[in-house]
Amino acid sequence: MRALYLSVFASFIYSLTLAQETSTGTTVQTDITTMTTYAGATTAYGGIVGVNGHNIEGKRLYFNNWVKGNVLTVNNATFSPSYVYNYDLLTGQLLIKPLDSTTVLMVEKVMTKSFKLENAGNSYYFEKMPDFEKGSEETYYQVIGRGQKYSLFKNNKVKFQKADPYDRSQYVRGMIYDEYIPEDFYYAVMPDKAVHSFKLNKRNLFKAFPAEQSKIEAYISAHADDKIDDVFLGGLMISLNE
Repeated sequence: MRALYLSVFASFIYSLTLAQETSTGTTVQTDITTMTTYAGATTAYGGIVGVNGHNIEGKRLYFNNWVKGNVLTVNNATFSPSYVYNYDLLTGQLLIKPLDSTTVLMVEKVMTKSFKLENAGNSYYFEKMPDFEKGSEETYYQVIGRGQKYSLFKNNKVKFQKADPYDRSQYVRGMIYDEYIPEDFYYAVMPDKAVHSFKLNKRNLFKAFPAEQSKIEAYISAHADDKIDDVFLGGLMISLNE
């Protein structure tokens, strides 16, 4: 049921935005050759040469496999269905691969508005917007929830940490390896457009929405058996916007 909710909610957000964008332009398939740059080639196991490695722990790509999706460009065009997608958590770039090729292409961020990725019956919707931390840059944010009062966005990212053979604590624990470490951040947009950033945990939820303490407590109590994750947050956003 939680997976179904996530899929329906993301599809609704994407279709609503697509309808808004296409009200002033026609959505058509576009030639992606002018919108991409070469980013590598896939391995026999579906990873990317130089990205996936047996001596690297953690996850650099959003999905373990290439998935279906769609892209809305700045010209209100969409990509052909003959591509599959993934998202690079380290560089914050959208990657695509032709179905009949091992070539991996990076989509130029300046040419896109939004994209949706689909995997295992779930949909994940991302929008390009000004970076909440660096206003002069633009970043892809996953839309967790959006309403008339509150909106919630997620920056999916990792950092790369090289192994330190001189760190005795790592050596004792047998942790001498390179690693991609998750550094996801959430951004809650208030009715007055103030932005509260936070790492996901129960305590930070209360801090992020200071005017909604009782509603958050009630929602957590009603979903005591649920994991606090993006699905949980999507439902919470609906509750807070009622």
